[in-house]
Parts: sequence; structure tokens; C-alpha cells
Amino acid sequence: MRALFTIVLTTIIFITAMSSFGYPSANSISDRIRLPSSDEFNNNSKIYLDFEERLIVSYILQSQMLDLKDQQIVLDKLKKIILNKLSMPIETVVVKSFEEFLNRSQAGWPDTSSLKVDLDIIEKQSIQPFKKYVSDNAKVQKKINQYRSNKVNYFKNILNQKSKLLDLDLLSLISDFNHQIQGPAQSQDQINKTISNVKNLFSLSTESIFKNLIHNLDSMGDLIANELENNKAEINPVFKKILKTVFSEYFKQLSLDSKKQILSSMLSLPINVDDQARFVMLVQNSGPVFQKFLQILGTQKNIPHEMLELFKILESSVRPVPWIEVQKIIDSEKDNYSFVSVEKKPLGVGTMAQVHRAKMSVDGKVKSVVLRFIKPRISERVIEDEVILKNIADILDRDPLLAQSGLPKVTPVIEDIIKSVMDELDIKSTIDRQIKAQHSYNNKLFIKGRNYKNILETHVPEIYLPLKSSSELMVQELVFGTKLDKVVNQYYQLEPQLKRLISEAIAKMWIQETFFGNGFYHSDLHQGNFLVSVKDSHIQVNMLDFGMGGFVDRKTQNKFLVLGMALESLDAEFISQIFWELSVHSDNKISYVDLNKSIRDKIKILNGKNITMTEWLGFVMNCGLKMKYEVINLNRGITIQNQMLIESGSSKNLTSIVREIILTHPQEFFQRIVTEEKVNFDLLAKISWLEIKNIYSKFNENKLQQKQNKKNTLTCENLF
Repeated sequence: MRALFTIVLTTIIFITAMSSFGYPSANSISDRIRLPSSDEFNNNSKIYLDFEERLIVSYILQSQMLDLKDQQIVLDKLKKIILNKLSMPIETVVVKSFEEFLNRSQAGWPDTSSLKVDLDIIEKQSIQPFKKYVSDNAKVQKKINQYRSNKVNYFKNILNQKSKLLDLDLLSLISDFNHQIQGPAQSQDQINKTISNVKNLFSLSTESIFKNLIHNLDSMGDLIANELENNKAEINPVFKKILKTVFSEYFKQLSLDSKKQILSSMLSLPINVDDQARFVMLVQNSGPVFQKFLQILGTQKNIPHEMLELFKILESSVRPVPWIEVQKIIDSEKDNYSFVSVEKKPLGVGTMAQVHRAKMSVDGKVKSVVLRFIKPRISERVIEDEVILKNIADILDRDPLLAQSGLPKVTPVIEDIIKSVMDELDIKSTIDRQIKAQHSYNNKLFIKGRNYKNILETHVPEIYLPLKSSSELMVQELVFGTKLDKVVNQYYQLEPQLKRLISEAIAKMWIQETFFGNGFYHSDLHQGNFLVSVKDSHIQVNMLDFGMGGFVDRKTQNKFLVLGMALESLDAEFISQIFWELSVHSDNKISYVDLNKSIRDKIKILNGKNITMTEWLGFVMNCGLKMKYEVINLNRGITIQNQMLIESGSSKNLTSIVREIILTHPQEFFQRIVTEEKVNFDLLAKISWLEIKNIYSKFNENKLQQKQNKKNTLTCENLF
């Protein structure tokens, strides 16, 4: 019974501590989500909830804000589990290390993307007795005892500091309960009375506390926004406004189940963890569209360092699907794939999908592969995010500060992300894109730095198709490598400019294939979606995750090339014409004449200054143009490649790379731009591209000279 009391008392105090979310005097994230740090109690170790402690807190959380009947059903399930555990002899578990003790005392929690699913899984499993952890190693045992002692002291301090947040009835019940279990062994009647008291305590006294917890998630965005407001780093006022609105509105509009899931996920963290870890957990348990939107915001300038780090984490490190659910997916695919083994630990986790390393039998041979699947229940979060983010976009689009900034309207951006995410949900389309990417991105490039030169090979993993048409899995060749930044740090002494060299090579290949090749493009090719491997003979870049991308036809390729030239020259007629042709005419809310006038006025205001294509897109959409989906999707890819070049320290951008490519293929450029698109030489002169005309003229002169030389050469045919 002492074990039960410890669990219950710990849980109640933990609930009390968590209610610091709603502490009246709080005015920052640190005040609202921070618990007293461990060193305030002379304890340098992290403190975790044991499995049983988390079990009780989770059931209480799940029962909140339900009607009385449903609430009672949830609490009765908790009571049944606790009673069954109490009826079993306490199990002694011998551990070899303190780390093993920590891991085993928390082990067993499903950690799915739903609190309800977590509890359903636990209820289907066999009930385990309470456990007592001991070690034959005196040092380990001492550390375990010290940890337990520190944990009790930690909670006592919280209780003393936060007691004013508790109802008097709750304090009275704790006191009575404590008095009951201090004596000798109790009868079954006393145990039942104790359990009854515990049940009453949970069902009555914690309700207001958990309601406050759930409601205070509504204000988390406001607190994050306040932190941004108080941040000493210089942040663009418009960007700050966007972040404040996004964070303050998103968590407020989440469903009750989503809020419960976020709170539940935080139970896996150390109770005395730092604020940044809590914030990361908060965002990692948000929906996929929200996370994709944050990734786009992460490409903007003047972001606080802490926010930038979070955005980088979101690229490839988010909440994993637990093995118990992965196993179900794999078992359902036995008719499609012959897996020999599958590693339980994920190889990678994204906002939408998860990958595992595996071995599979193919034509009688065992091959190393990677299997990828869309996360369970992710489509439900997509639908929820769609509603919330469209509401947020409407708020932002009506904001006067944003309207004056010239940035794109947020609604089309959100619509683009939603469509991209919906496409990514279709795993068959992703497989299609990756197969097509093999023809575009399997290339050999040459890189040369001051102290280093090598071949750079870009590679798209081979796809293994299912035996049947229907499958939840995407299975591909296993490739190796690490993140670009890690490779750059490892080889910095050899070649300090390696990041720039690789980034420029990838950008050039991307441009080459998108605008001068077959038109295929990966619109999400950030660092999280490729792996770099340095070998003796070459550097290999493995391209991953083709959930977002597409094709542009030759006509659209030409339009984008002309648009780039027109924007550089600030030629109003060409800018108006190309943007109009790239829009959905039936959905436009502005006439061509008015668009042309608005663009002329914008050019006057710019007074010779160039702005980015993204800024121009924002301007024309704000004017009332409805741009085609592929234009926005392609612009996302352009923005990501330009951002990679900036981060690598390159002096190049995609426009300068386009110019390099054109200089090496002047004949094709003139065929497409001058002949097909009817661009005159005046436009080339405006942007100093007459050098291309000169190269083309020289090229033609050389060609004519070669023909003349050939004609004047004496041959047997000429003589006889």
C-alpha cells in the first residue's frame, strides 16, 4: 500500500505542478510551463513519471470535460486496473545500471498519436503487478535510492509552493490517505476504502485542475508570442506579427482530443525538463499542415536562433509511430512483401511518414531495404489543421500591416500546403514521382574548390513495387549518408567550402532538370530530404522523400525563364503578361488592364530595386490573381534552393545559375526564348544579357566557318 500511496501522492503533486500552466501571476513561457529546476532541490538528475504514475494521470486527463456518465466509465477502468495490480504480489526486478532502472520503470507506454488509442492498447494487454527495482551493485542501488529520495523531496517542495492552487477538499483527502497507509498491513476492507477514497479524489478534486490545464493550452500561443515580442534579436515586424498570430490562434482552436494528446505527450518528458524541450514537444505534437507551414516560415530571414533550431528539428525529427502500430502495418503486407526482418527503431521520422530499415527476400536473394508508410490517423489531423489554418490565414490576410508589406496572401500558401500534404497522403503518387525522379536526378556532377575537387553523384533509391496493387508501404533500396551540416563539419579542415560546393551543385542540377530538362522537380529538397556520403572515389547525395513535387511542361518552363528575365529588367508589360498566363483566368478577381496598371505603379515605387519572385507572387496575388497550383509549388522549390545557397555562403542564386546554363547552351536558349516566346533583344539589353546574343552570334559564325572549311577541303569525292 505504501507503493500505491507514493503513486497517488506523486500523481496529485505532479498534477498540481502542471497546473503552473495556469498560475495567476505568470506572464511568460518560463513562468507558465516551467517547473522548479532540479538544482533548486540539490538534484542534478532528471525526474520522470513511472509507468503507473503516468497511467493514473492519463486516465484522469482522458476523463476530463466529458459528460458524467462517460467520465465515470473512464475512471472505472482506471479503478479496475489499479485494483487488479494491487491484488498481485509486488514483483522484484533486478537491474544492472541506473539507466536500466529509469528505462524499465517507464517502459510499456504505447506513445501513439492518440491518448485514447494509448489507453485502449493498455487495456488489451495483460495487467502487470507493481514493481520494486533493486540492484546487486551497491553504487547503482545507492543511486536508485537517492533518485527516489530526490523525487519525493522535489514533489514536496512543489506541494509547499503550489498548495494555494489546490482545493481544501483535495488537501484533506491527501492528509487522510497519508494517515491511513502509515500503519501496519491493512485488511481488504481498508484497501477497498482506500481505493474508494482515491477514486473520489480523482473524480471530484482534480477536475478543475485538469480543466485549467486544457484551457490554458489555449493561451500557449499567446505566451510564445510574448516571448517573441520580448526577444532581443531583431525580427522583422511583419514576420513577428505572423508568428504571433499563428501560435496564438492555432493551439486555441485545436480539438479537445488534440489538446489532451499534447498534454499526454508531455508526460513522457522529465518533469524538471527545460522550457525549450517542452516547447519542442508542444510543436512536434501539432498537426502536419501546421508543421509544414512552420518549415516554410523557417526559410525566412531574421528568425531568432531558438526558433531556427526548432524549425531544423522539424525537418526530420518528430514524434515516431510506436512499434506496436508499425507491427500491425507490416503484418498486413505479407501478401505484398517477404520481409525477413524489420528493425524496431525508426530510421527516420517525418511530419507525415516514417521509415524503418529491413531485410527482404527478392527473387530468392535477401536485400537491405527501407520501408516507408504514412502515419496512422494523420489524415484526421490534416483535416483538423485545414480548418484551423484557413481560419488563421483569413485573419492574417485581413491584417493591415501584412497587406501593406507586399508579402503573399497566406490563404494561397495554406491551400498549397494542404494540397501538397494531400498528395503526400497518396503513397502511390509518391512512388510514381520517385520512379520518375530516377530518370532526372541520377547524375554525375563535378565540384571543385580551392583545395578539393571530386565527382558528386546524385542518386534516387530504387523502388520495389508490391505484388498486389493495394499497399500501405513504399519499399525502396537502403542508402547511407548523413545530414549535410554534419558532413561539412567532419571535412571542414580538408575543404572549408564543401557546403557551398555541394549546395551549388544540387541547385544547378535542380535548375537544369526543372527548366532545361524533362521538367521534373522536387519541391521540398531541403537538408532533411537528402543524405550525403563521402567516399574515396566520389561524394554521393541520396535524394529522399518525393511526397512533394511534380512536372512542368516546356511552355511553363519557358514562361518561368521569361518571367525571371522580366523581373530582373522590371519590364511591366512582360511581367503582367507572364503572370496572367500563369494564373487561373476564371478565378482571377482583377482584369489584365488593372493588373498591368498595378504592376507599373509597383515598379515606380521600387525605383529600380529588384525584389524576389516570391515577393512578386505575393504582390500579384494580393492584387487578385489566382495562381496555378504548380506555380506556387514550384516557387516553394525555388525558395528552398535559394535558401540553401544563402545558408552555404554562396554568392550565387538561382537566377545567376540559370544565366550560367544559358551561356553554355545559347542556341537552345534563343530557340526557346526568342523564337518560341517572341522575346526581343531590347529585353535582353535591359538585363545585360546581350552577352548571350554575342555568344550565340559567335557560335553561328563558327558554325558557318566550319561548313565553309569543310566545303573547301579537298576530298576524293571532290577530285573524282
